[in-house]
Amino acid sequence: MFTEDTREAIHLMMDVYNDRHSDAILFIAKYYFKEIGVTEASLSSFDESKLTLSIKTKSDTYTRNIEFEAEPSNSSEAAAYLLECLSEARNKAPEDEPKTKIEVEIEKNQKLKTYITQVSATKKISSNIIEITFKNGLEDLPNIRNDAFLFFIVPKVKKNKFPKGFSMADYRSMVGQEDQKLFGAYYTVKSFRKNEIDVWFVLHKDPGPLADWASKAELGDHVAVWGPRTSFLPPEKTSNYLFIADETAQPAVLASVENLPKHDDFLCLFETQNMSTQYTYELEKERIEWVYRDSDKAGEGDKLLNRINELDLDVKNLYIFGAGEGKQMSKIRKLLKKKYPIKSNQITLTGYWRKTK
Repeated sequence: MFTEDTREAIHLMMDVYNDRHSDAILFIAKYYFKEIGVTEASLSSFDESKLTLSIKTKSDTYTRNIEFEAEPSNSSEAAAYLLECLSEARNKAPEDEPKTKIEVEIEKNQKLKTYITQVSATKKISSNIIEITFKNGLEDLPNIRNDAFLFFIVPKVKKNKFPKGFSMADYRSMVGQEDQKLFGAYYTVKSFRKNEIDVWFVLHKDPGPLADWASKAELGDHVAVWGPRTSFLPPEKTSNYLFIADETAQPAVLASVENLPKHDDFLCLFETQNMSTQYTYELEKERIEWVYRDSDKAGEGDKLLNRINELDLDVKNLYIFGAGEGKQMSKIRKLLKKKYPIKSNQITLTGYWRKTK
């Protein structure tokens, strides 16, 4: 049986696929089930034994199930089942059928490299954000700008070093093992220089492995990084931006803002705990609006959601971009799509992390 935590994670995963990968769900409906007359499709439920799709044709609406051979134990395995279904649908589809966005992304990811670098400096940004500079080993790292993010891998035991030729595939082969010696998570490049990058890490009261590593990082510590990738993809003719972010996503927003054309308009809504976790930045004051959680914990409360609901947005040429806690971003996405006639390519809100009970 799924735990409540697993069920919530899978629900958020379905929300992301329905919103950002609707073309892949439609493709599965068409070719996995050989339902060529399908006009719309979405994930409607996902339990221990099956995945259910809601399917529409010009004349009917119905559901179809995909039965699992083995029960998925977490949201990652649930997503893997979806990709298996997509792969099977691809095998049944005509050869000239265009690739879905997620298939194109997977092909790009297969070409990404792993780099070994080391800590060269640390600096405090606010009471809960530390900037770590990494230098060397990054000579060939491409600067794709905007919210370029990398997968950071650190050893469980600090003195351990990465073997020659270490790759992301090596890391993936170790995940889940009882004696797992490496841990990883995604972080955004705040600043890029030749053979050197700055990255912001949020410090927590109960940190995960990467945040714990960052809080204790010392000069010379080695890390492996894989990437980079980006999710900042505004449509053509975009000239107005709304950025929404908690501390984990503010580096991605600030890096993206720095690459905007000078004549474009934008507003950043930055959620943080209180004034002690706020920082100054080289932007006009009216460009950044701080929303304090105050007594609420990170990922809880509705202060950010309520502030967004107060906005009166002109959606023409608007792009909404940001990230934060998964359930919070899901609520914000649903609010904005209900309130405004926003197209799917006009909004990218990502769950960078998920609050568990």
